[in-house]
Amino acid sequence: MSPPPPHPPRSRRRARRADPNSPAPARPSRRSPPSVRRWGLAALALALIAGAWLARTRPWAPARGAGAGAQAKAFSDSLLVATERDDFGSALAWARTLAALEPGNAIARFNLGIALRNQLMAPRSRTDTLRPPVRTSLERLRLAAAALDVLDSALALSRTPETWTQAAMQKGNVFEYLGLPIEALAVYQAVNRRFPDFTPAAQRTYGLGIHLANPLAPMVLTLEPAGRPLPGPRP
Repeated sequence: MSPPPPHPPRSRRRARRADPNSPAPARPSRRSPPSVRRWGLAALALALIAGAWLARTRPWAPARGAGAGAQAKAFSDSLLVATERDDFGSALAWARTLAALEPGNAIARFNLGIALRNQLMAPRSRTDTLRPPVRTSLERLRLAAAALDVLDSALALSRTPETWTQAAMQKGNVFEYLGLPIEALAVYQAVNRRFPDFTPAAQRTYGLGIHLANPLAPMVLTLEPAGRPLPGPRP
C-alpha cells in the first residue's frame, strides 16, 4: 500500500486567497422574515388599539383642591336636574361620579342610595305605575342589595340628624319594596326611638304594625314614587 500524499505546508495553505474575480459569498440577511414582520406589525397595532380603549374607558379622575369643590357642585346640580326630570339612569350615573369624587361624604353616599332606589322602584312612566324600569328579578335584587349597602354606609358616615333619618327611612322603604315588612319595621322603630318627634317614622311604624297584625288590612301609607336627593356641598 502506497503512503498517503503529504499535506501542503501550513504556510502555503495560509497563502491561498480567494480569486478576486469570483463572486463574494452571500452574507446572511439581518432583516426578519416577512412572517415575523407581519406578526410584529400586528402586535403593534393591537397595542395601539388597547391603549386607545384603555384611555377611553379609564375611570374619571377627580380634581384636587379647589377644583374638586367646583366639580362636586356641578355633579350635584346635574344629579338634582336629572332626578327632577325622572331621568333615573342619568341620575344614577351622576350619583356614582359624585360618590367617587367624595367617597367619605355621607350626602354623596345617600344620594347614590337614592339614585339606586329610584332606578329600582320608579315606574317606567308617570302613567305606568306597576312596572319598574328594570327587567328581571335578578336585576332588581342586585339594585336593592346595592342600595341597602350604600344607605348603610351613609348611615355610618352621617353627621347630621337630617342625613341619618333620611338614609334610614329610605332603607326601610327599600325593605318594604322587597316585601320585607319586619325588617322595614325594625328600621322605622330605630328611627322612632332615636328621634321620637320625627313624624314619618312614627307613621310608618304605626302603618306596618297594623299590617303585620292584620295582613288583610289596607296599608295606611303607600311608597313614594321617587326619592329626592339632598343638596350637595358647595365650594
